[in-house]
Amino acid sequence: MPAHSHSTKTSRFVSIFCAAGCTISGLLGLCGWVFNNEFLRTFLSDGAFIKVNTALLLIAGGGGLWLLNMGRNGTARLLFILMILVSLAVITEHLFKINLHLDELLLKDRFTNAATQAPGRTSLLTAFNLLLAGIALLLLSFKRYNTAELLACCMFIIVYIFLVGHLFYTGGFYQLGEYSAVVFHTASGLAFLAVGILLFDVQRGWIALVYPRFTKKRVIIYLFTYFFFTTALYIGVNLFIIHSLALSHASEAIILLSLAAILTFPVIYFVLVRVNKMKNEILKAEHRIEVALSVSNLGSYDLDLDTNNMKCSDQCKKNFGLAATDTFNFPDLLQAIVPEHREMVMEKVKQAIENKSMYQAEYQARWPDGSLHWITASGRAQYGADGKPLSMSGVTYDNTERLNQIKDMERSFEQARLSKEAAELGTFDMNLLNGTMEWDERCRILFGIGHAGPVTYKKDFVTGLHPDDRDRVVAIISRLFEGENNGDYDVEYRTIGADDKKLRWVRAKGKVFYNNEKTPVRFIGSVFDITENKEDEQRKNDFIGMVSHELKTPLTSLLGYLEILLMKTGNDDDQFTVNALTQAKRQVKKMTALINGFLNLSRLESGKIAIYKSNFVINQLIREVINEAELTAPGNLIHVEPCDDLEITADRDKIGSVLSNLLSNAIKFSPKQTHVSFKCEKVDNMVQISVTDEGIGIKQQDLGKLFDRYYRVENENSKTIAGFGIGLYLSHEIIRRHHGKIWVISEIGKGSTFYFTIPIEVTAV
Repeated sequence: MPAHSHSTKTSRFVSIFCAAGCTISGLLGLCGWVFNNEFLRTFLSDGAFIKVNTALLLIAGGGGLWLLNMGRNGTARLLFILMILVSLAVITEHLFKINLHLDELLLKDRFTNAATQAPGRTSLLTAFNLLLAGIALLLLSFKRYNTAELLACCMFIIVYIFLVGHLFYTGGFYQLGEYSAVVFHTASGLAFLAVGILLFDVQRGWIALVYPRFTKKRVIIYLFTYFFFTTALYIGVNLFIIHSLALSHASEAIILLSLAAILTFPVIYFVLVRVNKMKNEILKAEHRIEVALSVSNLGSYDLDLDTNNMKCSDQCKKNFGLAATDTFNFPDLLQAIVPEHREMVMEKVKQAIENKSMYQAEYQARWPDGSLHWITASGRAQYGADGKPLSMSGVTYDNTERLNQIKDMERSFEQARLSKEAAELGTFDMNLLNGTMEWDERCRILFGIGHAGPVTYKKDFVTGLHPDDRDRVVAIISRLFEGENNGDYDVEYRTIGADDKKLRWVRAKGKVFYNNEKTPVRFIGSVFDITENKEDEQRKNDFIGMVSHELKTPLTSLLGYLEILLMKTGNDDDQFTVNALTQAKRQVKKMTALINGFLNLSRLESGKIAIYKSNFVINQLIREVINEAELTAPGNLIHVEPCDDLEITADRDKIGSVLSNLLSNAIKFSPKQTHVSFKCEKVDNMVQISVTDEGIGIKQQDLGKLFDRYYRVENENSKTIAGFGIGLYLSHEIIRRHHGKIWVISEIGKGSTFYFTIPIEVTAV
């Protein structure tokens, strides 16, 4: 479950709980009147007692908040409007000294005499806070979160002072003139109501910025610990200092307020630090947006529609050929636009402001150096409360290069058609809905088809593939039809001419297109003859194989001589000679490994490498590879996750070379003293092995090419690491010939995991 979803559910539960707390506070006071229980009417209130209408309004507020949480907005709004009207009536009684008999509508107040006391016996402070609560709840029902949360926050601060006064019997904290004491029921109910409004939806309003930062587990623990300590200190001062000195209410209030200010200072400091951190986060976010805009060559502007002054980013000025220090206002912008486009731009700006819609325009502007550039601009106006347009904000983009590219593409389209004919490029177009296929003349030649009649996928294309390539190519195309690789098609294969029986090597490139339901509807592409290139490549591979084979003998002898010299100098004090011989031996081993790689590549592509099956336990082979690696590269921590002994049928030496290659790569591309993990497990009828490192990782754009021949990832971290991009290609081919699969999952800076699977019972290719 996402974190924000969890926090929303928690806050909604607390909001419902607070609604219940407010309702219960009102019900307790009401029960005090119904059952004539003085304790329920005056609980912790130093003689003051709750009024009937106050209790009813608390019940209405709590019930209305509960209805809001349940989605019953209409009924809830009626209760909120009732709260507002009654609160306004009480305030009117107090301000204008009139008696509307509000406190005598249901249960007459037998404890006060309306003839001798001021009308509006419901507290003025209570009425004011109930008015705030009613307005906040009504705004909340209309999703005006910012204002509703602000009113609730103000109400909570006022009510908090009331509660402190009640807890410490300090009347000055909860009285405003005669007959205006706020009783404990009302204060607690209003506190519940304020918290319930604030936590109604923590993903909306300004509380969305504050809530995640003030509800972390550690912060809550600190706050509760601090308030537990300060409350104890507060009680001690009140009981043992203030009461023992028998001070007046005013003196008590001054002392307690001073103490509260001192004790609250750390909390205020903590809140200010948090707010400052939020400000810094906002500034960083603005900076990231500005950087993102600059990277995309998007310049931002903010136009004051009254003064025509513009705040432009550096990139915006750059889009008009200006330096960052140059001034650039709306009149300068109009002057830069070529005359034939100027009126069009003005009209689009005017229409966007009048219609309150998005402004979009594309026009030519002349730079100070005289060059013409195409500018794409967009924006939207901001309006005041009276509907008057105040400003317009948006972005600009220098679109010259793209438009020039479109023109270049149009010019090159004809050249491409002529080039296609000159390059003897064949094209195909397959309609996947009705199964028809169209081949041009060159495509027919490459498949040795002499007739000009219709061709089909199975009869002409599949039959025309070389038997050794047929299953592979058909499988690739089938996966494309299922949506693999975004439908991109690039494959090399051999054809056997239908009429001339001639063998040809071709390369085919194309793309499968899908409809809105992800169903393949069309397969379009081209083919071209690469037979001569393949023959040259074969001659090159033969040459590499021959040279590699001839180089192995002198290198083996040289390695032997170096080992003899190291043995003879092992007891000498000439450390320089020992180090030099050790380095030479290491370099000879590297060269031997590279030559073996080229030799294996040559054998593989010449079809001279074979799979020799035997039964062996894969766990033992993994341990042997790890033991060898720990002797030659002891800098990393290699770990094998426990797994069952799995006996498989495969080529032990070649699977061992795959394991060794993956492990050596993990060590080469990982910092020293980091972990490399092996994992082996049975998945259905396959054995799956993975090698995980904590190294530099691989970019996403490199993952698809990682197993290509001679491909090496180029970055600052890999420039000093030797290799020719052969190992992973050989590993891929060995696993493929075992009817398995090899792949990688990686993220820059977080390491890589290479996986491969092979059947437990392997049939060699």
